[in-house]
Amino acid sequence: MREDYRPRLGAFLAAVQERNLTDFVDVRRFSDMQTAFDSCDLVISPEQYCSYGLAISEALALGIPTALSDIPSHREIAAPYKHAALVHPQSV
Repeated sequence: MREDYRPRLGAFLAAVQERNLTDFVDVRRFSDMQTAFDSCDLVISPEQYCSYGLAISEALALGIPTALSDIPSHREIAAPYKHAALVHPQSV
């Protein structure tokens, strides 16, 4: 999670709790991505703007299912992968 996402983190975690998913969600910083990749079943990237998503590319290359905001760069990165789902960028 990047610092500029911190304002949206509360709404995301509230939605997670509302759906009884707290045991399944772990928000990590980019510096801890390899540990996160080793233990995750799904990668979520709520970017609104992204020139290139290195973490997304790594997750997809590792075969980890991803939920990506439907923005041009994510569409391009995810195009060859069937385990990527695109969602509205403002969706919690």
